[in-house]
Amino acid sequence: MDAIKKNEDKVLNGKSLKNRAKAAYDKNKIKWTLNLVFKLLKKLVKVPVVNKFLDYHKTHIKYLGIVLTSVVNMEPIDKEIEDITINLDDYIRQTEEVLAAIAELPMDPLEGMRNPVIILEIAEDPAAAKEYDEMLDAYQELVQTALNAITHCAEQGRDIERDTRDHTKNIIDKLNGMTVESAIDRVLIERNKTRVQFVQLDLMTRIQRVRSRAEDAKRVVEPLIVDVALIGRINKK
Repeated sequence: MDAIKKNEDKVLNGKSLKNRAKAAYDKNKIKWTLNLVFKLLKKLVKVPVVNKFLDYHKTHIKYLGIVLTSVVNMEPIDKEIEDITINLDDYIRQTEEVLAAIAELPMDPLEGMRNPVIILEIAEDPAAAKEYDEMLDAYQELVQTALNAITHCAEQGRDIERDTRDHTKNIIDKLNGMTVESAIDRVLIERNKTRVQFVQLDLMTRIQRVRSRAEDAKRVVEPLIVDVALIGRINKK
């Protein structure tokens, strides 16, 4: 009798577990997550840096080269510094847009649905199973797109910082070594030096901050792509 009673308890417990899982499973959850993923993907791909992989570093180095030439020729560099600022401001703005999209990423597309009993229940419904697979595939595309974009932004930031240190030091050295032949020359040299120092200090501080945030975001996204790639799809054996 004890053996029969234990078996009955086991069956009842199993049924209870399945009933609790069913009660916890919101059938609108998959559709809601899928819609959110598509919305975020659409938002992310609108950022030009995501699709075009704009090379802010290459543009920045070109402008620094023009600054050096102008300095050597004893010419004002206000226009060149303005161009540098516009280019770096755009880098910062687009990196901020990628960061904002990443901040909205669901950290777990299967939140509340990782119970094996729930997955079995979804698998029993062909429409739900199809939507489940589509949601995971779309989420994987989303996080891969986000990872590609933020990796590019972080790399651009590191390259800009590195080459700015070298180039601006060279420009300052040129300015310090110039022969002053008149008061006008002295004023121009000091003004140009101030403008280059603006790039060294103000602009580079802003670049460092956003680049650091991009690298932090990259470390957040990397495990997400690994996790979703390992999740089995119901209709893809």
